[in-house]
Amino acid sequence: MKGFGKLTRDGKEGIIGYLAEFSLYEKVTINGQTYILTHIGLPDGAKPDNLGSFDAYDFIGPDINTDYGKEYFNDIILVTGHIPTLVIDNAYCGRVYRKHGHIAIDTGAAFGYGMGCVCLDTGEEFYVR
Repeated sequence: MKGFGKLTRDGKEGIIGYLAEFSLYEKVTINGQTYILTHIGLPDGAKPDNLGSFDAYDFIGPDINTDYGKEYFNDIILVTGHIPTLVIDNAYCGRVYRKHGHIAIDTGAAFGYGMGCVCLDTGEEFYVR
């Protein structure tokens, strides 16, 4: 915030405009499989057809508690970041987590484990260490 405060008015407006373009979630279908992509998870009561009724705080607020042991949808995979996979299940430390209709891609780069990525077209995992 200190750095933001030092920017010119145009610089601040540029950053705000850039951030305003971000979606709270994306729903995509690739090769017949539907995915919901979101930073940390879904608000309580979220369904594939009502996601637009929630505001930003619902998607990023402290009440988001993604249950990685719960399958939220029968035919949609939830893709999330934010929670390092080592916290979800230590067996996935430094690796992408895939279980119960979830793909968790925060592989713990902040802890030195590298960054994990998944190609939704092929399902292939990539790691940058």
